[in-house]
This record gives sequence, structure tokens and C-alpha cells, in this order.
Amino acid sequence: MQTFAGSLETLSEWCATSHADLSTVVVVATAAAYRGVDAAIDELRAVLPVPFTVVRGADRSVLTDRDSLAALDAASLICCLDGSVLHARTLWRDTALGGALRQKPLVAIGAVGSVFGDVMIDPRGGAPTVGMGCFSGVALAMATTPEQSTRTKTLLAPSCTLVELGATSVLTYDGTWRVEVDGGVMVTRGGKPATL
Repeated sequence: MQTFAGSLETLSEWCATSHADLSTVVVVATAAAYRGVDAAIDELRAVLPVPFTVVRGADRSVLTDRDSLAALDAASLICCLDGSVLHARTLWRDTALGGALRQKPLVAIGAVGSVFGDVMIDPRGGAPTVGMGCFSGVALAMATTPEQSTRTKTLLAPSCTLVELGATSVLTYDGTWRVEVDGGVMVTRGGKPATL
């Protein structure tokens, strides 16, 4: 099952109320490489109520690091921190690291959730691009300015459902999409209101 949370604070609330197995949480910090992995991990420690192991995964060395891949294999839950979605996609798509992310329950924070779809939304300008392909027909994005949202809807294929998450939104996907916490989720298809 994949869970998509709009923010770290929402992750904390989700952990407190979900039935997820939090016995062996592994945090993947790939997307935080440019904003600072250490700072991102400190922010997570402030809100996540359970111990966790960190796979920094900020550069290509993680792709052959047996200890990191073994930690992911042993995880009961993987948490992917927010940050640069393009950097995350580069290190996750069609790699052993990406394969490990596909095999385990995970929660993705913020815009990095977009990486997991067939269609990924580049938050720098709202344009669709190629993602990891863990699910199809739905593109995830964080709520943004009305201008960028309109641009994304215009560029997105009319058959693709756009789901814009708010900071307090939580979605899950296990073959079926569920809005766990609305938090301002907006769903459109072809630029018109739709449902998942």
C-alpha cells in the first residue's frame, strides 16, 4: 500500500491513527538532497513518534550500497521525504532502490508522491513528465497557485486524473484510491471536477 501525505505534520497524525506496522520504519531522504538531508531528518524526528533508520540515498552510491538495500528489504514501512522530485526520480526510476520502494508499504511526503505515478508533475512549473509507473491514470501534485494548476490541467492528457493534495491531505492506494483525510484534495479530469 502506498500512502501520500501532504506534510510532515500530517504524517505524524497519520502514524497515530493508522494501522500501519511501524516496527521497522526506514526513511529514504533522496529528495531532500538539495535542501539538506540532515535538516530534513531533524524535521522528521520532531514529528515522527517512532524510531527509524535513515537511508540517505542522496547520490548514486546508494544504488549499489548493500546495507541500504538490505535496510529497505527489512522495512515494515518506508517513508520518502519531500524535496526535489526530479532528483528522486533519477535515483529511483528503473533502479534497485526504486524496486525496493515498489515492494514495501510506503508513505511519501509532499510533492515526492508524484514520482510514483506513470505521470509525474514537475512542481517547478507544473508540467507533466514521466514517473516511476507504480500506478497509472492518476497524477499527484501538491496544491499550488491557480495559474500553475491551470497550466498543469491544460498540459495533462484529458484521460489522466489530476489529484492536488493540500498540506493536511492523506491518500492511500492499494489498487483502489481512497481519500483518508480530505484536507483540501482537489480532483479533476480534463480540467473538470472528477472523482477518484
